[in-house]
Amino acid sequence: MDDAEIQKVLKVDCLCNSLSGVQVPILTITDKGESSIPEHRKQYVICTARVHPGESNGSFMIEGFIKFICSQEPQAI
Repeated sequence: MDDAEIQKVLKVDCLCNSLSGVQVPILTITDKGESSIPEHRKQYVICTARVHPGESNGSFMIEGFIKFICSQEPQAI
């Protein structure tokens, strides 16, 4: 899945600012045609990466996770 396809299901907002003033992003990945019928609503999953300054490898992990969860793989759907 390329970046243009990911942008179709990805929304980026600012969750808050850290104590040092850095914005903390929140990514929402969902089907834009999501139904408002309660039984069709999706569950929430919270994933974090780079919680501490030395965890730069978390960037690679979360990038792979985002690409997978936005893909058409049966497990991701």
